[in-house]
Amino acid sequence: MTRSWRMMLMTIAAIAGYLTLSACATAAPGGPASVRTGGLAASAKQAALGPLPPIPSDLGITVRRVDHLSADFIRGADVSMLAQIEKSGGRFYRDDGAVGQPLAILRDHGVNWVRLRLWNHPFFAKETTISGVQNPAGAPVGGGNDEEQVVLALAKQAKAEGMKVLLDFHYSDFWADPGNQQTPSAWAGLSAPALERAVYDFTLKVLRDMSAEGAAPDMVQIGNEINNGMLWPVGRVGSGPGAYDELIRLLSAGVNAVREADPGAKVMIHIADNGTKAVEDFFDQVAPKVDFDVIGLSYYPYWHGSIAELRATLDAVAARYGMPIVIAETAYPFTDKNADSTPNSFSGEDPLAGGFAVSVQGQATEIRDVMAALAAVPDGRGIGLFYWEPDWIPVKGAGWMTGAGDGWENQAWWDFSGKPLASMWTYRLVSESDVSAAPTVASVPEITVRTAVHQIPELPDRIPAYFSDGSIPRVSVTWQPVDPSEYAQVGSFTVVGSVAGSSLPARAKVTVTQNAVVNGGFESGSLAPWQTEASSGGQPVSAFTVEKSPSSNNSHSGDYTGSYWYGAPYTFKVFQAIRGLAPGRYTLRAWVMGASGKPGSLPAALRLFAESGGAVRTAEVTNTGWRKWVEYTIGEILVGPSGSCTVGLEGDMNAGDWGKLDDVELVPAR
Repeated sequence: MTRSWRMMLMTIAAIAGYLTLSACATAAPGGPASVRTGGLAASAKQAALGPLPPIPSDLGITVRRVDHLSADFIRGADVSMLAQIEKSGGRFYRDDGAVGQPLAILRDHGVNWVRLRLWNHPFFAKETTISGVQNPAGAPVGGGNDEEQVVLALAKQAKAEGMKVLLDFHYSDFWADPGNQQTPSAWAGLSAPALERAVYDFTLKVLRDMSAEGAAPDMVQIGNEINNGMLWPVGRVGSGPGAYDELIRLLSAGVNAVREADPGAKVMIHIADNGTKAVEDFFDQVAPKVDFDVIGLSYYPYWHGSIAELRATLDAVAARYGMPIVIAETAYPFTDKNADSTPNSFSGEDPLAGGFAVSVQGQATEIRDVMAALAAVPDGRGIGLFYWEPDWIPVKGAGWMTGAGDGWENQAWWDFSGKPLASMWTYRLVSESDVSAAPTVASVPEITVRTAVHQIPELPDRIPAYFSDGSIPRVSVTWQPVDPSEYAQVGSFTVVGSVAGSSLPARAKVTVTQNAVVNGGFESGSLAPWQTEASSGGQPVSAFTVEKSPSSNNSHSGDYTGSYWYGAPYTFKVFQAIRGLAPGRYTLRAWVMGASGKPGSLPAALRLFAESGGAVRTAEVTNTGWRKWVEYTIGEILVGPSGSCTVGLEGDMNAGDWGKLDDVELVPAR
């Protein structure tokens, strides 16, 4: 789960007086966590490198100023792919069209920190073939090949540009994320105490090596996206009392090594979750028992929700723990195009799913709005952000794994040919722009609502609207009254509403069907009258739930969806027994999307089913990826005199396989 240019130098006054992160992290509780200024601070090293170039006046984007940013606000970039991209022939251009040094270009555009991930031994343990490319044992795995020497070289380059460094220990030989925290091969089979010692020794060695080379990190991240623990299976978070005990011991081992190697370095604990409850569930366990300084969260709007939800989480978490917060990862696409055969992590084909226009303007506004959300956290506890892999341009040989492509190129800060995007200036524009006027509503897309005969739905009181700055927040709407007779027959009609703060109308297209399934879209927010069965390892488990996930995130329509997942191999069945049907032929339709918990694997079986009068009809389901909704249909379902039919979805799944079920309909066949 993680994803150059330069201006001609002209004389402007360099802004000095760089304030350290220490000032943020050690402020007295209740007091300001940092001194606030309106400009962009420069370290002494940056000042010695010369003045920043002027911002061009013809960028073609608008970025509103963000007031009250602290002088030392982190304007960071995770550039862990950079060495592999350049080694593979990638070139980064400056604004004047000349090839430039990417970190220098980023520095000119306001980047003052870099984040670098570190893997233990990123080499294939055995011969592996990816996309037809044969990788021998011992070959680098790709994804940046971020072993110690690669990371050390990047850190030295960043320090030479006057930037600070966040070192991100994955404690793995390859990607570590909420669904994948593999113990390094060299540590496989170690007991818990031995694994804790290995974490301590490895952390201490790396930090001492970097310090000896003049590239000591200013902040250290112990583990990456550790929602479910790290160094599995030993450090995996379990359930019940003691569920976090071993994770806490592993984290403490890493922290102790940081404190010994460099007492001045700050320590971050980072999870990929966003949303107040998810964050509190984790840090309520960890914060009282682990000595760390900064809370790190990920925020990708297409996965984690709206800016309003982010603001609520930041404010609640800052108040609860009294600690500085960093958005350790964020990004947004500037295009919905794809430059290689590897699908993009977020295609951008549905901008409503992300909350911003898929454009250079939308990318800039996403960055700006995340910075504004952080700047608004009380007591200055929102101290900065890192944009994830703005350097990941499409270059053969620089994929997420050796032999694979790049799923992130549409979220970079350079276009597919390495030319800089105007959005790269956002880090400086938030402080140097003279634009302060709030954006206005530009258009209001029509929404769709599905219901059954005589079932009157509750139309949403907030719907998405496109604004002039490329943002797509939800706005309040008041709908005109609807004659109940409209819901008494099959068909479609349009409801008009008024949008708060705009003269533009809202429109909802309502489709009424003869659906016999009750709560087929799970819009009640509960399972009833659906029933579920699930097991793993012969024991009952909870693997199917109702999830609140508006269409801007995970649902096919509405605000809720059925959701299946479990972390170990499992079977599940969700079904509804329908009575009182008129005898005849029916059609079952349902929308499903999802993905494998392990790339390249498929569920043993996943099917939609309908059973009536002892006859069972099925439709095989193939999950094709996140937000890749597919409608599955079973026709010619014969319902006899009993008037009963049971419909549902069932699967025999691998560990981590997940998916969503929505808009289930059983209607008379035409």
